[in-house]
Amino acid sequence: MSERDHFSKQIDLLVSSSALHGSESLCKLLRYLAKHAMDQPGTPLKEYQIATEVYGRRPDFDPQLDSTIRVQAGRLRGKLAEYYGAEGENDPIFVDLPKGTYVLQFHRRAVG
Repeated sequence: MSERDHFSKQIDLLVSSSALHGSESLCKLLRYLAKHAMDQPGTPLKEYQIATEVYGRRPDFDPQLDSTIRVQAGRLRGKLAEYYGAEGENDPIFVDLPKGTYVLQFHRRAVG
């Protein structure tokens, strides 16, 4: 199994977890951020890009006036922490969304 396959499998686990259950918008954001991180590693994402491509905001979207993306990213960070603090505590791959960025990171955990 390739590294990308492992990462995709971890995203599937997260999306089907109880932490993200019922939050379609956060799952959509997580999948988008994961695809971006795997397709374009290290390439920054802008709020505008997420707003228009994930949430269907209009081209005149202004991130200075609308905090939706920052709020959603904060909620996603909280859900990731919740997941890895409980049902995902032994997962071999840890997914992180560092504050101040929209670039998802994948970390392998030491086994044993």
